[in-house]
Amino acid sequence: MSYCLNPNCQKPSSNPPGAKFCLNCGASLLLGDRYRPTKSIAREGFGVALLARDEFKPSQPPCVIKQFLPLEHNNAPKAVELFRREAVRLEELGKHPQIPELLAHFEEADRLYIVQEFIDGKTLACELAQNGPFREQQIRILLQDLLPVLQFIHNGQVIHRDIKPDNIIRRKSDSKLVLVDFGAAKYVTAAGGETGTTIGSAGYAAPEQTVGKAVFASDIYSLGVTCIHLLTGMEPFDLYDASESKFVWRNYLINNPISEELARILDKMVEVALKNRYKSADEVLQDLNSLVSPRQTPVLQLHQPQGRSNLPANSNPNAFFHSAKSWLAAGMLVMLGWGGHEYWRLNRWNLEENTDRIGSDYSNMFISKPDPDLCKQICAVDEQCQSFTYVRPGIEGDRARCYFKNGVPSPSLREGRSSSVKPRR
Repeated sequence: MSYCLNPNCQKPSSNPPGAKFCLNCGASLLLGDRYRPTKSIAREGFGVALLARDEFKPSQPPCVIKQFLPLEHNNAPKAVELFRREAVRLEELGKHPQIPELLAHFEEADRLYIVQEFIDGKTLACELAQNGPFREQQIRILLQDLLPVLQFIHNGQVIHRDIKPDNIIRRKSDSKLVLVDFGAAKYVTAAGGETGTTIGSAGYAAPEQTVGKAVFASDIYSLGVTCIHLLTGMEPFDLYDASESKFVWRNYLINNPISEELARILDKMVEVALKNRYKSADEVLQDLNSLVSPRQTPVLQLHQPQGRSNLPANSNPNAFFHSAKSWLAAGMLVMLGWGGHEYWRLNRWNLEENTDRIGSDYSNMFISKPDPDLCKQICAVDEQCQSFTYVRPGIEGDRARCYFKNGVPSPSLREGRSSSVKPRR
């Protein structure tokens, strides 16, 4: 399918793959006679983002076309400035593997275009919506992955100014995090200190950025807010307590404990006062790398901590205990089976299979209302009795029987039970 670039086209997606002109409005379907849009993937403030193919290359790799329509807005001069700024920033910074590479930028038919590398993957906002709040280890990996990227762009004297989950993509090929959308990026001049444009995403922008005075630490603030949003699943405005002038995100960790050490790092990243916040990404990395274990002192722990484990370091405790429970259950079933078998054997003595044996060896029979314990007691008081067999009622009539091998117990009262002995017929 070919997607029409004309923003006024009524049927932009109704064109066959190889068409050169739109069947509906007649506009060209190739940008710069090279890039063919195939579908719209996002709508932005001043235009749209389109997935496209580079038809100059044999493999026709995918790319992204950003189409800007500033002449249709009141703030056209500012939109043009932002467009050109993003093109320059991408050209300067696009050599980093975690920043999209700029492929082309130009103006055509009163519209502005940027063509950049397509990052195949999902944004962190999508991951949060699909999988729920992030765990501590995921946040650690995120910081370890993105802080070097942040330091790279800061070394290039660039402030991103729009870091948020929607602008971080996890690349499918290697799971690396890629920082996108440099449209709001600002180049830091040598003079510094001047008031710039108030730009950024509400809730993620640092206080100084909202008044047009963004600094490198403003990006650290935005990255910190991104982390606490991913940990809690709640919007930044809901995590901020105006009465205390700080984020109270720890109160919203539900079944998601993290270490006190990481919590302190995140708190310092989102400090409102610049003097209390990290000044550089390297400072955050140094503190992050000093943490020994993924979970030391819990901030929130719903269950009592377990004792020290003797498991190997690379083992999975949950899998181990699951396996142990399985073996325990199997052992209990074996014991129950053995116990049931013994109960059946003692109460019946395989009567059907051993009738002759009982008739020959157990010629003396005690008839009463006995139980196995009483049979045992009777045999125990007779020195000649070598063994006994108990047969429950219903096997040889309606009365229980005790068969004794050798020895004839005398009729007597035993434990309040009437007893009599007679030979078996």
